[in-house]
Amino acid sequence: EQATERAATAGNGNEAAIEAQAAGVEQRLKDLVNQDGGENWAKIRDEMGMAMEEGCGIYRTPELMQKT
Repeated sequence: EQATERAATAGNGNEAAIEAQAAGVEQRLKDLVNQDGGENWAKIRDEMGMAMEEGCGIYRTPELMQKT
């Protein structure tokens, strides 16, 4: 009930501030995409995911956690 009332009475916030923040995030993403370097981010992400799953997943042991 309170959430519904709050949502109904709340404004949209400061649109200029939100747009400035979004523009900043967009620029940081563009900078990341356009940076020099030969590493493939998707490959790094996948390798990190596998390491976390193997070493710190549901079936973890101290030995596997130390290995990764």
